Amino acid sequence: VRSIRHLAPATDGTLIFSGLGQLWRKTGDAAPTKLSPADNFAFDPKVSADDTSLVYIDWSDQHGSTLKIARGNGQGARTVTSSPGIIRQPSLSPDGKSVVFRIQEPDVNMGGARAKPGIYVVPTAGGTPRFVTTGDDAPIFSPDGQRIYFLRTARPGDSPAQALWSVNLDGLDPREHARSPDADTTELRISPDLRWIAFKDRQQVNVLPYLETGRPLIISARSTEAAVHALTDKGGYALAWSPDSKTLYWSLGADLYRYEAIQVQVSRLR
Repeated sequence: VRSIRHLAPATDGTLIFSGLGQLWRKTGDAAPTKLSPADNFAFDPKVSADDTSLVYIDWSDQHGSTLKIARGNGQGARTVTSSPGIIRQPSLSPDGKSVVFRIQEPDVNMGGARAKPGIYVVPTAGGTPRFVTTGDDAPIFSPDGQRIYFLRTARPGDSPAQALWSVNLDGLDPREHARSPDADTTELRISPDLRWIAFKDRQQVNVLPYLETGRPLIISARSTEAAVHALTDKGGYALAWSPDSKTLYWSLGADLYRYEAIQVQVSRLR
C-alpha cells in the first residue's frame, strides 16, 4: 500500500484506516488485519468516544451507500441506513444513540444525483435519516451532544475558503466559529472537546488552541489571534483526532504521524 487514507484512531492507540478500497485495523506493532468484506468498497471509518463502536460507509455501484455500525474490532456489522447518494464521514454522538453524516454533492464517477446533499442525523438503531442543514465537510457532535459542528465552503471573493459552523439538532441557531482566509488553508478539524483546531496551510499541518470569543476565528499559519504550532515541513493529509482529543494523526504516503496535543498546551503555558 502506497497511501493510507481516512484515519480513525481510537483512544487506546488502535488505528482503523482505508487502504486498497477496504478497511484495516492496526494495533501496536502487529500487521494490519482486514475488517471489511471484499465484495464492496469501504471507507470513512470513525471510532466512538468510548472505543466500543465503529461506523463506516460501504459502497456498491449497483446500490449506492450503506452506513454500517460495528463493534470496535469491526465484528458484528449491521446496516443503519442506506442511500442512493454518496454518504460520507459518519460520526457517533457521545451517548452512541445517533449518527451524524453528510451526503456529498453528486459525483460523475459515482452518481448520487437522487439524494439531497447536506448534513443528516439518524438513530443508530436505524430509521429514516433526518435532514439537518446544508454542509460540505466533517460533521461531528459537540461534547454534550446538543450541537453539530461542520464545515461549509465560503466564497468571500474569488478564492473559496472553509468556515466552521454549528447548529442545534433541529438545524437552528446557526453559529460561525472559525474560517480560513483563502483556498490555501484547508482541512479544518476541530477536536472532539472543541479545544483545538488542526488545519493545513500551504500543505503543512498546524494546530492552534480554540476558544469561543463571539466572533469567527481566522485560521491561518500566520494568525496573531492564537498561538499557532507548525507540525510539519514536508506536508500531510487525512488529519484526524483521537476520541479523547489528546492526539492528532495525519498521513504522508504510506507513513503515519501523530502528535500529542497536551505537548502543545505545555509548550504554550511555558
